[in-house]
Amino acid sequence: GIPVWTELKLLEFLRARDEAAFTDINWKNNQLTFEIGSSLKHSNGLTCTVPYVYNGKKVSKITIKGVAQSYSVKSIKGFDYALVTIKPGFNYSLVVSY
Repeated sequence: GIPVWTELKLLEFLRARDEAAFTDINWKNNQLTFEIGSSLKHSNGLTCTVPYVYNGKKVSKITIKGVAQSYSVKSIKGFDYALVTIKPGFNYSLVVSY
């Protein structure tokens, strides 16, 4: 039950992750908006993390291209983050509502 990646699969994933870029980052009316994209395709998703709490408000919704997405909340080094996964090889417009 433990996933095992070949060296090639790991290298492809690392390239896709490192090549991914955030652009057009904006904050307005308690919404964080940004574009994220990676031109390299990979069979596994890339997980994007955003602060779960900002200025006393919690994430209420995350949308990609206007469609509500499921997300999980995890504590990392004492801070809570909302995690949403995207498929590499495409560009996405995200809106995080607080």
